[in-house]
Amino acid sequence: MCILRPDPETSEMMVTSLHPGISREQVVEATGWPMQFAEEVTETVPPGKDELEVLRDLLARTAKAHGSDGGHE
Repeated sequence: MCILRPDPETSEMMVTSLHPGISREQVVEATGWPMQFAEEVTETVPPGKDELEVLRDLLARTAKAHGSDGGHE
């Protein structure tokens, strides 16, 4: 839904980036505590081709290590 980073002064986690199509309201509703937002909240950049390849490889290796096919059993 979003990326959280610590506030430089208080170390409290705050939203710094929202994933595409996600609103502040959705993040607040899905969180069990008062959510803080940075003064400037950006939109998360989707992963590129190389990043997706690495993530898919990691998913496959993790599934293999746990004896499944990544949820496609």
